Amino acid sequence: MPPIPIWTLLAISSGGGDGSSDQAVRCYEIGRELVGQCRHLLIEGRLAAIGTRPDGTREMIKPIEWADIWPMFATNRARGPNYSFDDVEIFESAALEKPDEKILRDCMNWLRAQNSAALKQKKAMLFHQAKLEFGEKLTLSNFEAAYKAILGRSRGRPKK
Repeated sequence: MPPIPIWTLLAISSGGGDGSSDQAVRCYEIGRELVGQCRHLLIEGRLAAIGTRPDGTREMIKPIEWADIWPMFATNRARGPNYSFDDVEIFESAALEKPDEKILRDCMNWLRAQNSAALKQKKAMLFHQAKLEFGEKLTLSNFEAAYKAILGRSRGRPKK
């Protein structure tokens, strides 16, 4: 079956036009399949996500949590019976071979998950908190590289 033009999909979704119910069902199945593939990649850890919980804390969404939640792309949310996240950002979690690259990626993800107030702290304080999170495997050079990549600066606090 050939692809369905977008104007046909819009007509189907609005209830008008000459679209058939078969095309509507096909569109629904394609969307469901795409969401399922995305969830599979999130559970495997090939994609990663950050979201805001109802209490306002921003954190990484653990891969195991994706077994019970569904991404809602149109609203940037993820919902399930036990979990709820707003302002969800999904990004590629590169398959890393070297331990240094893995800790760098983990540190970058950790920095992304911090709220804006935490990111306004002195860099040394953020490094101390990251060290508590990752332990001795986090080096200063890895932290500085992650800090620069996420905040766009190598030194100091972000400007107000």
